[in-house]
Amino acid sequence: MDKKDNLTAREQAMNTMFGKCMENLSEQEKKDFKKSFDMLMDAAEEINKR
Repeated sequence: MDKKDNLTAREQAMNTMFGKCMENLSEQEKKDFKKSFDMLMDAAEEINKR
């Protein structure tokens, strides 16, 4: 099974929008970016619930 198939919709969105930018980041920077992206998406989902 292709690893890409196991990505969540959120991970796919992040890769689509920022994949090119993230290519040059270290693993720690990628983790930090993903954490920030998740916080942003959580906030967006919270706003959409209102």
